[in-house]
Amino acid sequence: MHRPLLFEGLPGSGKTTCSRDVAHYLESHGRPSRWALEEARDHPWFGAASRASHREPGFVERAVDAWHDVVADLDTASWALDGVAWQSTVRFLFEQDAPTAEIKRYWRLFEAVVTPYRPVLVHLRHPDARSFIRDHTIEVRSDVWDKIATHVRSTPVGQHLVEEADEPHVEFWVRYHALCDHLAALTTIPVVGIDLAAGWPDGPGHIVDLIDRV
Repeated sequence: MHRPLLFEGLPGSGKTTCSRDVAHYLESHGRPSRWALEEARDHPWFGAASRASHREPGFVERAVDAWHDVVADLDTASWALDGVAWQSTVRFLFEQDAPTAEIKRYWRLFEAVVTPYRPVLVHLRHPDARSFIRDHTIEVRSDVWDKIATHVRSTPVGQHLVEEADEPHVEFWVRYHALCDHLAALTTIPVVGIDLAAGWPDGPGHIVDLIDRV
């Protein structure tokens, strides 16, 4: 059975590179697989229109509908999906200051759709999110960091953090990271945790081995 392979992590954690390389590795080893970039405007399910609608009522239902479309497309290949289980869904709810109960409602509905297809969540995480953002992300994503920080400050949560925190653009990601850890602890979906403090994974074959064990 083809599977949804879900790659998540903070900006700069390597989820785009890992998901793309895993898809290519699987394909080159006779296991049909496709890849979708999280931020692609023409993303097959979470493209520009979906991203633009995240402030509107009914976003959870639209996201769940999109996941029905994802699993319907698993007949011919697995999908390595960069940042849509959390980043383009949970993060949008978080930044709009959605109640935790609403975020958990999305997650339960999401799980109900994807669980029959044996999903795996690859969580690239650092135990110290604050230092990771300060010492790594800002440097690695320097070309777009100003845009990221500006977006964060424009959100309802970001506006609160401007008043509460010395580094609102960093605090935003620290709190989002804690939310993701909470969901990872609750989820029924198998999670492959990659500890970035111990170094980046040793290539896509290593990640595929970890995925195949769950």
